Amino acid sequence: MKYIRCQNITKSFGNNLVLDNFNYMFSSDNINFITGANGIGKSTLISCILEFLKCDGVISSNVGKVVYQPEKVVLPDYIKLKDYLILIGKIHRIDCNDKMLELIKLFGLEKVLEKSIKRTFSPFP
Repeated sequence: MKYIRCQNITKSFGNNLVLDNFNYMFSSDNINFITGANGIGKSTLISCILEFLKCDGVISSNVGKVVYQPEKVVLPDYIKLKDYLILIGKIHRIDCNDKMLELIKLFGLEKVLEKSIKRTFSPFP
């Protein structure tokens, strides 16, 4: 069983207590959803699990790498697609050139590699 265990997780921003002694174990034995109203701490919890934010308490895991796909992805419109793909590889500390070329061919992106992301993928002119 794979898990992410949150024990006594507390996170404040100034005087605003966002997570107050949160305890839960997310398990591969279950389907896990994080739901709730705006401002309740969902994104803060995910940011703590991903170690984007420091928090009090203990987060333990045996799942290896955890990734998060936000609801809205904002891409920089000033960068060429090829440069963006290389940048993402560097951020994750992997040499992705071979895999990148394979995927570019698979998805037929050869013609747009040198175009800016905004002109290539934006639905707006």
